[in-house]
Amino acid sequence: MLTNDIATIKQLKDLVPIYKKAFKKHNIFKQSDKEIFAYLKETHQKYLPFGGGYIVSMIDDPLMKIKDKVIGAILVAFKGIDAKKHMRIELKHLAVEPKYQSIGAATDLINISLDKLYFAIRNENASSAKIEVRVSDNEKSLKLFKKLGFKEEGKLKDHYRLGESCHILGFLIK
Repeated sequence: MLTNDIATIKQLKDLVPIYKKAFKKHNIFKQSDKEIFAYLKETHQKYLPFGGGYIVSMIDDPLMKIKDKVIGAILVAFKGIDAKKHMRIELKHLAVEPKYQSIGAATDLINISLDKLYFAIRNENASSAKIEVRVSDNEKSLKLFKKLGFKEEGKLKDHYRLGESCHILGFLIK
C-alpha cells in the first residue's frame, strides 16, 4: 500500500540515496550525502511555510515486513502570487526508486502536488495558477506529465548539459 505525506527530517535523509541514483548527472546530487541532505533540508524548509516542500511516497507491505519505507518524493516550490492573484508553482526533483516505478508512486506524487495547488488557490483567493516542471531528455517522465495534463511549452537546448535538452511543461488553472 502506498501513502504520501509531507517529509520529515528523517525522511529527507532517506531520500539522499534515491536522489543520488535518480539524478546521477545533477550537480547537487553528485555531492556528499551530508551536502545533499543539507540541500534537501534547506529547500524543504524554504517552501514548507507556503504549503510546499518535499512530499514523500512511502510503501507498506506486511508480507515483506516493510513499514513506511520512503520510495520517492517531489518538491513543491511555491514561487509567489502577483497583484492579479496569479499563483506560480514549480515541481522539482521527482524521483522514485526504480523497483517501485510501476506501482503508481510518481503519478500519486504529481496528483498530490496538484491537490496542493487547488488548496493554495482557495486559501490565497487566487484567480489562476500555473505549475511548471522542467524535464531533461527523459521520455518516461515527459510521457507521465503529459498523460496527467501538462503541456509542453518550450524546449531549451544544451540547458543542463551540452547535448541535453530541457523540456518546459506547464499546467494552467483559470
